[in-house]
Amino acid sequence: MASTESREAGTWGALVALLVVSFGLLGLIALVTPHLLGVVLVVGGLGGFVVMHYVLWGWWLGQSLTHDAELRDNDGRPS
Repeated sequence: MASTESREAGTWGALVALLVVSFGLLGLIALVTPHLLGVVLVVGGLGGFVVMHYVLWGWWLGQSLTHDAELRDNDGRPS
């Protein structure tokens, strides 16, 4: 059975390969499509919006879970 490190290395390797292929195709498309910058800005803006929400909700949820755990440990009394 494969170790966790080798599985993670394989995942990161696949991600890097996917990004290289994606940017290569984007470069080829840029050679024939003059309005590619607008498409890249829209897709990048949507991606940035998704990433921002993922980070903010993750931070908020982490804080909320920590606060709830502290309340449980203190029998409901705020610290």
